[in-house]
Amino acid sequence: MRITSRLVAEPVWVQGPSGRSRPGVPRGLLCNAVEDGRLLVLQFLADGKRIERTPAWQRASELLGSRVAVVLRRITTSRDALLLSIGGPSIEKRRLGGRNVTLTSDEHILLEYALAGRSQRFAFHERRGADEHESRLLIEPAQRDVSAIVRAGWGWGTLRSYTVPRSKVDLAVKAWSKIEEPTPWRELAALSSYAKIACEEWSDGGALRFWSTALAQRALAKRLAPTRTW
Repeated sequence: MRITSRLVAEPVWVQGPSGRSRPGVPRGLLCNAVEDGRLLVLQFLADGKRIERTPAWQRASELLGSRVAVVLRRITTSRDALLLSIGGPSIEKRRLGGRNVTLTSDEHILLEYALAGRSQRFAFHERRGADEHESRLLIEPAQRDVSAIVRAGWGWGTLRSYTVPRSKVDLAVKAWSKIEEPTPWRELAALSSYAKIACEEWSDGGALRFWSTALAQRALAKRLAPTRTW
C-alpha cells in the first residue's frame, strides 16, 4: 500500500445566531492562517484515495501514527515545545489496585508516560457523572515518545497538538487546566494566546487541520512541505 499526502485549503464554518452554519472563524479565536475563509488541511491518501474512504481507515492509527509525528516535528522548532491534547474511548483493560478497570486512550497515556515520569509537564481533566465519564490529557511528550502517543490517541477525531514557545509552556498548561470543559473551540481559544501553530485530527482521522497565530497560510504551507510518498 502506498501512503501519500496532499495539502489543500478547506472552508471554516461556524454556527451563526440563527443556528445556521456560515463560513468564518469563531469569535475570540486568534488565527493568521485563514485566507478567504479557508484553513490548510493535510489529507492522507492510501493508493491515491483519501484514507478515511478506504478499508485502510480501520488501521489509521497504525498507518499514520509515525507519519503524523513527522509532521508535528516539522512544525516544531528547537525553540518550541510540542503539547498534545488527547481524549478518546475505552481502549484497554487492565488490573489496577486489585481491580479490573477499562482505560480510555488518555488514561493509558497518563499512566504510561505522565505518571511514569517520562513527561514533566501535563494536566488531566476528568468529569464523572452517574451515566458519563469524560476525560482529556494535555502532555508535553519526550521526542522519543511522540509517535507512540500519537498512535495511542489517533483515530477518534480527538487528537490535537500545539506548538508553543518554550518560555510559554507552563502558562499554556496552566491556562488549559482552567478550562471547565476542553471542547475543541474552548481549547483553541484558551491556547491561541500561547500557541504559534495548532493542529487537530480531522476528517474522521484521515487528515490534519492547521491553525496558526504566527504564520500566514503561505508560510505555514512552506513549513509543512508535505512528503509525497511515505
